[in-house]
Amino acid sequence: MINKKLTAIITVVEKDKKYLSDCIRTLFTSCKYAKIKLQLIIIENGTIINKKILNSFNYQILHLKSNLGFGKAINEGYNYVKTNWSIILAPDTKCNKNTIQSLINSSVNGQIAIIGPKIYYSDGSLDFSILPEPNLWNIFLEQSYLYKLLPNIFKHPFAYHKLYDKTQKVDGVASTFWLINSEIFRKLKGFDNRYFLFFDDSDFCRRIIEKKYQIIFQPKSSIIHYGHQSNSGIINGYHLLDGLFKYLSKYHSSFYTTFCFFIVYIGSLIRFIYWKLKSFKFNNYSVKANQYKEMVHGIISIFNQTSVRRF
Repeated sequence: MINKKLTAIITVVEKDKKYLSDCIRTLFTSCKYAKIKLQLIIIENGTIINKKILNSFNYQILHLKSNLGFGKAINEGYNYVKTNWSIILAPDTKCNKNTIQSLINSSVNGQIAIIGPKIYYSDGSLDFSILPEPNLWNIFLEQSYLYKLLPNIFKHPFAYHKLYDKTQKVDGVASTFWLINSEIFRKLKGFDNRYFLFFDDSDFCRRIIEKKYQIIFQPKSSIIHYGHQSNSGIINGYHLLDGLFKYLSKYHSSFYTTFCFFIVYIGSLIRFIYWKLKSFKFNNYSVKANQYKEMVHGIISIFNQTSVRRF
């Protein structure tokens, strides 16, 4: 059960600085509504923030000279966490008034490791934050687009809206916003430092489930995520693929990993051709074409790096 104190950790990179003020203000407002005293740890992950936005808050700054990646930076910040529960959140998020209250009302079971809220983008659309297991079946569903074409049949977390209507145990939630048990975080030794950005949360959630702890999705709590704005809707193809490769090679054989990447390669190649053809008629589609071109080149690059393959 949560007492009246929480620690929040926010790792900030250059592109997210413009969202930080709203993130902090709404977080403290939500904690005040829940009668929670909040200690804030801000990690300057290869950047420097304007300290003026922090004047009225209880905070601590950890400066990292270079961007260490999300998970590794969070691990550094966790050395200063003294509360039983903590919040890990992205800086491009905004709490609602009852966000924290609704989350802490769910923390009644000592086996609960993470509680995640329902997440909306700023345009009101749903951010699909329940994480599917990155395995061969789910990769096939995503690359074939069947998960979106037939959501009622496959019930994939990235397309099936009804999954987000009820409080439930899940296998994973995106680390956009976590209320997390600090003791369990330390028992699992935090994030795997070998990930830079993507799939570090999937890896951590998998280890939670393997240790028989629980992850709860709580739709009664919600936040707003400006993810589409902070990265212009473009995923960094190399880091995404690098994270996926590390995850698959950590838990599966070399053949399994290679076969999964073959499916991703075919899917990315088909999407590149499709968006390239579209761009001949509509110039605004050239960004999408370049994104999947980057994915194709990224796959080739990863498999050419023998040092990465020994993960």
